Amino acid sequence: PAKTLMKSSRVVFTMLFGVLLFRKRYRFVDYLVVILMVTGLAIFMHADANSSAVFNPMGITMLTVSLICDGAISNMSETIMTNFGVGQDEFIFRMYSIALIAITGAAAFKGDLLEGMAFLTQPGTYAELDLPYDERTWSVSGKITVIVLFSTMGFFGSSCSAAITKHFGALTMSITSTARKAATLFLSFALFPNECTTEHVAGIVIFITSLVWKSVSKRRPRKKRSKSLSLETQAFVKPSSQHVV
Repeated sequence: PAKTLMKSSRVVFTMLFGVLLFRKRYRFVDYLVVILMVTGLAIFMHADANSSAVFNPMGITMLTVSLICDGAISNMSETIMTNFGVGQDEFIFRMYSIALIAITGAAAFKGDLLEGMAFLTQPGTYAELDLPYDERTWSVSGKITVIVLFSTMGFFGSSCSAAITKHFGALTMSITSTARKAATLFLSFALFPNECTTEHVAGIVIFITSLVWKSVSKRRPRKKRSKSLSLETQAFVKPSSQHVV
């Protein structure tokens, strides 16, 4: 639960880096929405936690550093794609290419690369490697097909995330990502046999309320802006019409 909660608080780090490093200004409503989202998830996860949870200081530290880097990358991605006109697919492709080189080098250094290639060239899972070939379940083509499909769907999802970051901002992307994780958490809780308490319901209600509030507050400025634009166009058209007459 602690891991899920901290990963869901990514939106806080994104907003923090946007304010401190990139001098962004958010509305007061955005701060309230973020606080409500984190509060709702905290209440929900607290109801699902037990007293036997183990908190490793090193794990918490590494997870915090990961969230800090994630918040910085989200804001930097928005700045790069917006200021330099980079498309989301090009941005994701170049970033993943650099990551591929780094991960391949690290895997080769640790010896996992050769072990992984050997695993792909023979049928079966890791638990079935000691069994005869006739008793193994996964074939080589089946494993490669799953890897290709998983990579393709992952790239497509990352492209959509980058498109949201480019057109709507890093904060909106972080809120969308948090909503996706919360939806997965809520659905798993609803589909599998779990005990539902008042604290669970309160957490879900607070979280959904924050999302609805964010959606409603986002629409209001557009209406005001459209009205102001219509008034400006009327003020611009009237003098010209009088001049023609």
